[in-house]
Amino acid sequence: MHRSYYCICPRCARISSRFVDKKPVCDFCGYKDVLDFSNEEKAKKLHYYKRIAELKEPFPEKDSNERTKMVEEEYREKYVYNSPVFDKDLNEKRIAYDKQREAELEEYGRKNRAEAEAEERRPKPHCPTCNSTNVKKISAGAKAVSVGLFGIFSQKVKHQFHCNNCGYEW
Repeated sequence: MHRSYYCICPRCARISSRFVDKKPVCDFCGYKDVLDFSNEEKAKKLHYYKRIAELKEPFPEKDSNERTKMVEEEYREKYVYNSPVFDKDLNEKRIAYDKQREAELEEYGRKNRAEAEAEERRPKPHCPTCNSTNVKKISAGAKAVSVGLFGIFSQKVKHQFHCNNCGYEW
């Protein structure tokens, strides 16, 4: 059975939320005794999301991701930085890894947006009757079925597109 875990590693300060089969370990440094806010401390988990929402009023210029980072830093200060197992070097490596990962995700998003914009600019066939772009190409199979049913009187053979809005074929 999969469970959702919301964890903070007291060794490298990694905050993670994921589904796993067994008790969670830090997915960055492998530390086994992570602070789990999933079960017995559900109130703390709910407080986390409530705190993100609370920061919207004093920081309206910050988006949800920035407010989430602020709350995560609050949690690190409260639960990690004073921990006896906290390792500054691992924390620095985690910060560098998180920045690299964030840059990769940003680049991936930028590429996806560029592809979507290019797709939007690509010319699309439109219905000559109603000007809709909600059209589909008439397949060879549909043409063959039409010829099978209506023989040489089939009109589909001459047409390439079908408008899903008005039904016109051309």
